Amino acid sequence: MLEAFGLILGSFIVAIGLSAAGWIVFSRARHPEWGEPAIVLALALAIATDLIGGQFLSMVTILMAIAIPFLWAEGRRSISSRDKTRGRRQQQ
Repeated sequence: MLEAFGLILGSFIVAIGLSAAGWIVFSRARHPEWGEPAIVLALALAIATDLIGGQFLSMVTILMAIAIPFLWAEGRRSISSRDKTRGRRQQQ
């Protein structure tokens, strides 16, 4: 029971950390919505090639796959709001 709780909690914390890292890295490239899918793709390739295996990374990948739509939508929203503020600055 304690092992399962640790697996879930640990994978949740790692998923949050990887999501934040992807957001920060891809925000600097002006495309924050690409961060989450890029990290999930990298983890999926690592699991598929048997580079890394186990329940922990599978749980991290699943949790990040659940978070993709939400972070992708937030990234698109931040881009559209950034473009709107740029448009206002250029018009003035």
